[in-house]
Amino acid sequence: MQRVQRTALAVAWSFSVGFLSVGCRSAPETRWRDGVVERGPFVAALPTIPPAWRLLAMEGAMLTFAPPEERQLVLINSRCGLSNDDVPLVSLAQQLLIGTTARATLRDERVEFDGREGLRTFIVAKLDGVPRFFDILIAKKNGCVVDFVRTGPPGDEHNGQGAFDGVIAGFHMRAPEVP
Repeated sequence: MQRVQRTALAVAWSFSVGFLSVGCRSAPETRWRDGVVERGPFVAALPTIPPAWRLLAMEGAMLTFAPPEERQLVLINSRCGLSNDDVPLVSLAQQLLIGTTARATLRDERVEFDGREGLRTFIVAKLDGVPRFFDILIAKKNGCVVDFVRTGPPGDEHNGQGAFDGVIAGFHMRAPEVP
């Protein structure tokens, strides 16, 4: 069942990323080393990734981790320079949930994120009929959209919350190199 849920999430995530990238060339290769992630013009420090988190390969996501709470996934993504990203944060967050049904927003919070305003959204929804929680942070900075998503089965929201919050707090984006 766990593998099925991860596969379903991967399919939905890939669909969402594909939807957001319509009309764009394929995503550049992601490089991850020594706490720094690079993808095209996007460069960011993520020095607080917990050592117990396993890095997974997932098509469409910049970085995907499996925390030791095996029933969860953490996805980190970015995209830069797309004119269709000039929309409110709440719209960008909803785009990440394409493919889900029976959505219930538990709370939305405006938060400070790397010197900008971000939107932190907590939602319960069904993905392929399977209930999941989604803890989403989305922000725009330097012409890029950055999103963090933690997901797992309802009732598991508090497991790993502190580690996820630490990853978000440790994030620092460097100005992209614009050609």
